[in-house]
Amino acid sequence: ELTGGYILQQNYWDATNSFQSNYSPIDHPTFDVHFVYEYPSADTIAVSQRNYIAAFIDSLEDALYSPNFDDTLIGFRKYLDVKSFIDYFLINELARSNDGFKKSVFFYKDKFSKGGKLKAGPVWDFDWGFKNLYGCINTENSIGAGWAHLVNDCPTDNYSTGWYIRMLQDSTFNNELRCTYEDYRTSILDTAVIFAYIDSVRNVVQNAQARHFRKWPILGISGPAPEINPIATTYNAELDTLKKWISIRLQWLDANIPGLCIPVFTSTNESNNFSRFNFFPNPTNGIVHFDGDVFQNREVIFRIYSCDGKLIEQKNFLDGKINFDFFLNEKGVFYFTFADTNGILQRGKIVVI
Repeated sequence: ELTGGYILQQNYWDATNSFQSNYSPIDHPTFDVHFVYEYPSADTIAVSQRNYIAAFIDSLEDALYSPNFDDTLIGFRKYLDVKSFIDYFLINELARSNDGFKKSVFFYKDKFSKGGKLKAGPVWDFDWGFKNLYGCINTENSIGAGWAHLVNDCPTDNYSTGWYIRMLQDSTFNNELRCTYEDYRTSILDTAVIFAYIDSVRNVVQNAQARHFRKWPILGISGPAPEINPIATTYNAELDTLKKWISIRLQWLDANIPGLCIPVFTSTNESNNFSRFNFFPNPTNGIVHFDGDVFQNREVIFRIYSCDGKLIEQKNFLDGKINFDFFLNEKGVFYFTFADTNGILQRGKIVVI
C-alpha cells in the first residue's frame, strides 16, 4: 500500500507542502527543484508516505544522472514510464507551453502491483500556450521555433526539473520520441485532424462564444500572456490564427524532433517478405477494400482508428493472402495500421465522404 498511488506537482511551493530534490537541473546547477504533494495532500500525507515518495524520486534521479542512465535495465527506465513522458513532451512542445515544464506539471505513481513507475501527466494549464509570447527567447518568435522544455533558460517563477535534457542524451529515447511523433503525425497530430476538431468545436459553441464576448468584450486584447503579434478582433479570426500557429509549429517540430525512426525492415530480402497492402477506393462512401500478402510465419494485426485516436476495430491475420472489405458508417478522416511483433508495417489515411 505504501508504494502507491501518489500524485506530485511542480508548482508554487513552501516548506510544508513539498519536498526538495537532491539534484539540480544538469544545465543549471544552482537551481533548486521542489515537488508538491498533490495526493495525498500535504494535510493528510503520512510521514511514511512522505519518506517513501521522496526516496523514490531520489532513486529515479540517481539512475537518471548516473553514468549508466541509458541502460534499459538499471537506468532511468527502471523508475520512469517512458511512453507517458514522451506523450507529455510532445503535447507541451506542440503547444510550446510556457508552463508545461515548470508549473502545473503533474506526475503520478501507481502502487508496485500496478507497475509502480512514475508517469507524466495529466497535462494541464495551456493559457500560456499556442501563441508567440514576449519574455523568453524560446517563445518570442513567429517562425514556430524554440523548445518549451528549456524554460529554465528564461526568467521563470518556478524551476523545471530539467529531466528531459538528460533523457534527450539517450539515443534510444530520441528514437522512441521520433517514432511516436511520426506515428501521431499520421493520425492525431495531422493538421487535417486538428483543424477538423477545431471546426467542430467552433460549430458547437457558436452561440455561447457570442454571449461570452458580449459579457467580456476582450476580442483584440491580449490577456495576461503577452502576445507579440496583433490580436484578432473576431472569433473566427482567432481560430484562423490558432490554426496557422499550429501549422507553423508542426513544421518546425517536423524538422527538429531528434532521433531516427528506423524502418521495420532494413534489408532488401527482408522487405520483400511483406507486400504492402492495397486499399481502395479513397476517398470512399464507406467501403474500403484491402488486399495483400503476408509471408514468413508472421501474424499481422490490422487496426483502424477514428480521427481522435480511438481504436474502432482490430483484425488479426496469419500467413497468406489477405483480402477483405471494411465498412465505415460515418463520414470523416480515419487511420489504419498494419503491424507485427516488430512494429508498424504500414500506415494509411482514409477519407469517408
